Amino acid sequence: MLVIAWRSHLVNLTAVTAIVACFSAVVLSCGDGQSPSNALQSNSATELRLTHVEGWQLKGIGSNEYTKVFVFDSQNVVDADFTFLSQCTELRELYIVRASITGDALRYIGTLRKLEHLTIKACPIRSSAIAHLKGLVELRQLHLNECSNLDSKDINALLEELELLEVINLDNVPHVTDDTIATLIRLEYLQYVRIHGTGITAEGADRLRKSGIRVDN
Repeated sequence: MLVIAWRSHLVNLTAVTAIVACFSAVVLSCGDGQSPSNALQSNSATELRLTHVEGWQLKGIGSNEYTKVFVFDSQNVVDADFTFLSQCTELRELYIVRASITGDALRYIGTLRKLEHLTIKACPIRSSAIAHLKGLVELRQLHLNECSNLDSKDINALLEELELLEVINLDNVPHVTDDTIATLIRLEYLQYVRIHGTGITAEGADRLRKSGIRVDN
């Protein structure tokens, strides 16, 4: 096992590799065309997977036994349909991909104080709405890729509260610019960022790399 000094910490290189592998698994699991229509399935007592569902199918399904919830390719699901999350008090991982949420759903997400991984991908959320996530102080991974309404001002305000972040994905969030670089560098535990399709320049990416952060751009 190789251990290296990175960003003033001792970092297990195996753990860093695992983080990247975990990200790759998330990308693959969010792919298109792999799940049947109108699938609502619980793979175990602690995991709930929802694909191509309608909002009415989410009513009353919340449980404090769930530690992982996946909602994929459900564009008829809107903010009000996520009230079930208020019952998922033990949730550690939440994945929402291609749902029609704009902001109020983040109020429910923001109450999940034990959440460690949050993916909100390709959703039309208002930039100001991510302020509801400031209470997620246990968060280690945050993926907001393809949420194109977000901007650097609101991203910065959020990141200042998420001190334990290790991974952030901002791919294809075009209004994130070099104004976010200093905020990212100040995150003590940040190891890996994705910034493809943002407004961050090559010079900004180089500043991140020089601070010891792994960058994909």
